[in-house]
Amino acid sequence: MSLSRDAILSARANWPRVDVPAPELGDGATVSVGTLSLGQAERIRNMQDELRETPLQIYAQLAVESVKNADGSPAFIASDLAAVVELPFTLLERIALAALKLNGMGKDDVKDAEKN
Repeated sequence: MSLSRDAILSARANWPRVDVPAPELGDGATVSVGTLSLGQAERIRNMQDELRETPLQIYAQLAVESVKNADGSPAFIASDLAAVVELPFTLLERIALAALKLNGMGKDDVKDAEKN
């Protein structure tokens, strides 16, 4: 079955996602980490140069870009970054690693950001 333009562009809810344990947020809590769009992946890659002095903040940016609501829409907006940075490091690291794995970006992308 060939999909129409509208079907393709509205299929965000069907993009692959993984539930990441979030015990820091409560017993049994999870967050949904989803597939990044090209635009989101590009923002992550572009941030590597911006984060030379604070490289671990890329974990927070990965969370902002990859955490999804039930309908597949982003859970956060860009202006949430300052609040997300204040979440527990262990949670942000778990989210970031899940996002990298799900999106085929690999740990080297974060390591490259940390080196710069």
